[in-house]
Amino acid sequence: MLHRAGSKWLDEFVREHGVFRRPLNALLLSASSSYMLGEKEPFEQVLPLYMEFKDAFISHHERNEEALAILADLLGSFPKRRMLIRELEDIHLTIEYRFKDLVKTLTYITEGWGRDLASRAAVHHEAMEDNIEYDEKVLIPEILDALLKAGASERKISQAFENIEHGRMHSLADRVEKSLSDTVLKSGAVAMNIIGLDPYERHTAIKEKIREIKDEKIYMLILTSDHDHIPHHHRLLNTEPCLNQNFSRTEQVSNGIWISMITLREGCK
Repeated sequence: MLHRAGSKWLDEFVREHGVFRRPLNALLLSASSSYMLGEKEPFEQVLPLYMEFKDAFISHHERNEEALAILADLLGSFPKRRMLIRELEDIHLTIEYRFKDLVKTLTYITEGWGRDLASRAAVHHEAMEDNIEYDEKVLIPEILDALLKAGASERKISQAFENIEHGRMHSLADRVEKSLSDTVLKSGAVAMNIIGLDPYERHTAIKEKIREIKDEKIYMLILTSDHDHIPHHHRLLNTEPCLNQNFSRTEQVSNGIWISMITLREGCK
């Protein structure tokens, strides 16, 4: 288990991941919205901004990982560096492949393009989340523990975290989220990601969002989740008088991601 100094550096990685999750979630929501609305615009508007964020942030984050691994090896505290670097490269190549596979959906139009787009976005999202979980629970703690046991100074470790522009990263994330919100809103909808919420929080969050959009005279809510939405739908049947069952639907688009369109009767309060 990491002691306080190691936990500080691990917390820095977790903070960076938190910034990255914002545009990552927006990308998934944009593809989900394009599918549910039958319009490519949400995804096409968000994608360039996501790519700008990705190029600025991910490359830096990958260098952080490799810099720490190399430092540990130089100190003689991490002899399996080559294996680790190869593993990192494999993970990054897999994620890049998933992303390229996702972008390909814009180069052609088929009858099932919407579901294909949503499915590929979900697979990309899952690959990124798997990488983040591996980073936080296995890779970075192992490297930091080895470094600290070898007596690495905080100055040397901090060098791996230099040059990231946190203000710029947050600004880019804001732009990605605003692009998603503005584009989906033009179609009279709002998109919401409940991945990461505890199960007991989800229904409350959905109800609060429905109450909010009804006040703004918006009657479509697009949800992404890592759990089946059917239980939420059944609870809404009993608690939401404005629910329009005829136009509400839920679909599983990957092994672990579901998309729902919750439609309300216009004018209903």
